[in-house]
Amino acid sequence: MEVNSSATTGPFDVYLADMKYCPEPSKGIEFEFKLQRQSRKNVVISANVTINVPLDDELDVSVNLAKQTSQGWKENYFILEVPKACSTMKLYVPAMEQDLARQMNLKHCPYPVGNYSLSVPLEINVGVFPVFPYGKYLSKVSVMKKKKRVFCIHGFVNVVPKKSG
Repeated sequence: MEVNSSATTGPFDVYLADMKYCPEPSKGIEFEFKLQRQSRKNVVISANVTINVPLDDELDVSVNLAKQTSQGWKENYFILEVPKACSTMKLYVPAMEQDLARQMNLKHCPYPVGNYSLSVPLEINVGVFPVFPYGKYLSKVSVMKKKKRVFCIHGFVNVVPKKSG
């Protein structure tokens, strides 16, 4: 497939530029992390994680994207509410879910309460969306249990035309 370089929307890749803690941390899942960039696309997250609530399909995921424009950040540009956090991880970050399970000596999630030291690759798989507007985004990801936030992280991502090959 030929990608038009002047297009503003199309097939895409997502690159993580940076991550930061939410301004109001939650106590359900706590962690300290370090990003190790292996290439433009490949990032490994090393983290010490304390899971105070089981990470299972009782949790829901909320993703809110702000898009960078010439006038600043356009808030609420894209909002995605997804039930079943465990199943969502398998769909959107399958390599991370598999590595988490392996490092916790499990076959797959759910993940029990506990303290963990992890080092996992972050590969964002958004194949459920065949096209997306290119640009820079602030991604605000929250994990909720019965509408109460138990985890939150902010990430800066670049959505760029998919490289052929």
